[in-house]
Amino acid sequence: MVRARPADFVPEPEGFLPRVKNPAVRAWALEVHALWRNLSRRVDDAVRARPDWHTLLPLPGPVIIPSSRFREVYYWDSYWVIRGLLASKMYATAKSIVTNLVYLLDTYGHVLNGARVYYTNRSQPPLLSSMIRAIYERTHDVEFVVKSLPALLKEHEFWTSGLHQITVQNHGCSHNLSRYYAMWDKPRPESFTIDKESASNMSSSSEKQKFYREVASTAESGWDFSTRWMSPNFCVRNLSLGRGRNATCPADHMHT
Repeated sequence: MVRARPADFVPEPEGFLPRVKNPAVRAWALEVHALWRNLSRRVDDAVRARPDWHTLLPLPGPVIIPSSRFREVYYWDSYWVIRGLLASKMYATAKSIVTNLVYLLDTYGHVLNGARVYYTNRSQPPLLSSMIRAIYERTHDVEFVVKSLPALLKEHEFWTSGLHQITVQNHGCSHNLSRYYAMWDKPRPESFTIDKESASNMSSSSEKQKFYREVASTAESGWDFSTRWMSPNFCVRNLSLGRGRNATCPADHMHT
């Protein structure tokens, strides 16, 4: 990914945060607003020319990365990014992010966890419709919503069919529920060494496969690994999530 200046960025947008009157707070808000210039990226032409040489996926438009430590766009982070862009009056950039996510959905059948080849086995919390609604509420762009509708229907089908749908019985009634379920039973490529180490004490291959699937499914849920997974009777260790975050977590006592 290479830097790309957002076409709709201005240092102080007209009507920016109208309720913020305190000069110090307003100056700070404008500093935060200025970060969009540092977080805007586009796919390098080299990736488009030889996609088989790269783990990055080619995307049709520029993106906003979650922070400077990342090099690719992520699904549910994009919802919060878009909320910020709308506050900054950067409507074109917000729409571009949705366009990229819809491209991933059309290409792979679901919006990927992130725009890397090793994320094709899972999605993340389905916030695409919320992104589109948030953009519509600010822009009233009906054409944008209509154009996005087929993608929303496709994502709904992804989450309500196949491995993601289960049927449960309650008081004699059947209920169809959607669940997070990564289509993966091996160490995550982006965290291969750590996943292998975490499963090293498991005796059977089926137990390891279940563990790998549950770790990837937890990554799909977007919950991340944090201190809520910790047991006070065990040491604290780092466990890397699918997109490279490190958090304290005793892996042998993880539940999804």
